[in-house]
Amino acid sequence: MAASVLPLPGSLTDDLPAACHIARESLGRITLSPDEKVIGALFYFSNVGYTNTIMIQLFFVFSGVAIAVLRIILGSILLAHGVQKIRGWNGAAQSFEKMGFKPGTFWLGVATAVEVVGGTFLILGLLTQAVALLVALQFAIIILKLKWRQGLVDGYEFDLLILGAALVLATVGGGTYDLDSFLGILVY
Repeated sequence: MAASVLPLPGSLTDDLPAACHIARESLGRITLSPDEKVIGALFYFSNVGYTNTIMIQLFFVFSGVAIAVLRIILGSILLAHGVQKIRGWNGAAQSFEKMGFKPGTFWLGVATAVEVVGGTFLILGLLTQAVALLVALQFAIIILKLKWRQGLVDGYEFDLLILGAALVLATVGGGTYDLDSFLGILVY
C-alpha cells in the first residue's frame, strides 16, 4: 500500500512558538505510511515494525542543539580525564604497563592525546566525526580489554555510555554551533 500525504491545517502550526516556525513547512505536510498517523500537530505515532513510536515534532527543531549539548558534555568529560592523566603522568604510565599496554608511556600518550586534543576538538565542534570515531575506538578497547569481566553495573557502564555518545556524534556530526559547519568541513 502506498504512503499517503496528510496536509495539516494551518491553524495547528500557526499556534507553535516562534522558534518552531522554522519547521512549519515540514509540519505542514507529513508523509505517512498506512501504519502511521498524526495526533494533533505536535505528535507523530508509528507502529511500523515491532515497536510503537511517538515523536514530539516540536522537539525536532531543537535536535541540532541537543547534539551540540551532547558534544560539549562528552568533550568536557574527555578533557577532564585527559588533564588528570597529564597531572599524574608517571603513575599513569606505570598503570598502563600493569594493564598490559606496553610501553606504558606510549599508550598513555595516545590515550591522553585522544582525551585532551579530542575533547577540545569536540567542545569546539572541530572534526567532530573523525574525533568521535577515535573516542569510540578507545572506549571499545577499554570495555573489551579492561572492564568486560567486571560486568555492566559498577564495571563498564560509564565507558559504554561514552562509547554510545561517541558513536552518535560519529554518525550525525556535531549539531548546531560547531566549527565544522562554520568552516564547511564534512569528513564523510
